[in-house]
Amino acid sequence: MADAITSLIGGVLMTAFILLIVAKLNQLPLWIISLVGLALMAWAIWTDALAPLFRRSAPQR
Repeated sequence: MADAITSLIGGVLMTAFILLIVAKLNQLPLWIISLVGLALMAWAIWTDALAPLFRRSAPQR
């Protein structure tokens, strides 16, 4: 659970930092690449940290 919380906090901070830089430079190709990168980061956080929290584990014998 701590891993999921830490990755969410890191993702939010990184997203804010990237959006500040992109907004300052205001170039369309940079916006496109940044949005693709943010989507990949969100997918990685989901598959690595959040999805395992929602999966049921097999019963132990």
